[in-house]
Amino acid sequence: MRAPSALLCLALSLAGPAAQALDADNDQPTLAQADRIEVNQQTGVITYRGHVSFVKGGISIQADKIEVRQRGEALHSVSATGAPVRFHQRGLGPRDEIRGVAARVDYSADSREVALHGQVHLEQHGDVLEAATVHYQLDGSGFRAEGGGQGRVQAVLAPRRRGQTGSAP
Repeated sequence: MRAPSALLCLALSLAGPAAQALDADNDQPTLAQADRIEVNQQTGVITYRGHVSFVKGGISIQADKIEVRQRGEALHSVSATGAPVRFHQRGLGPRDEIRGVAARVDYSADSREVALHGQVHLEQHGDVLEAATVHYQLDGSGFRAEGGGQGRVQAVLAPRRRGQTGSAP
């Protein structure tokens, strides 16, 4: 019976090694390029606009606009918007790499959650997840994908050889 094990793979993959890699990126420098950068030291908001490339450790995001909120020196949240936002997250191994697109990607340091909104398309090791919205916890506790409106969540899982482990997006 493929469905229950497929859902388990799907849940473990989004909340597993790639999320651990994201945690390790907290100590990495941030590299950003944009047509324009605006810094408001009073509010702690840095806004990157126009052909934005944002890289922090193993995470890279390309978007039309990225807004970074800080509390003191600490990162509080990141919000990226575009048509679409493209992102790539390296994991601990080659099978943990995630690539995707969405209309908006939000990260909250407080809740330790990544939320992807609007025509979400994720790919990981041949597996594909499409949904209107995907939320996943960086502590590995799980994720939630929603179809929105009349839409449904779709998961396409690549066949695995017996004994082969792999995770779906």
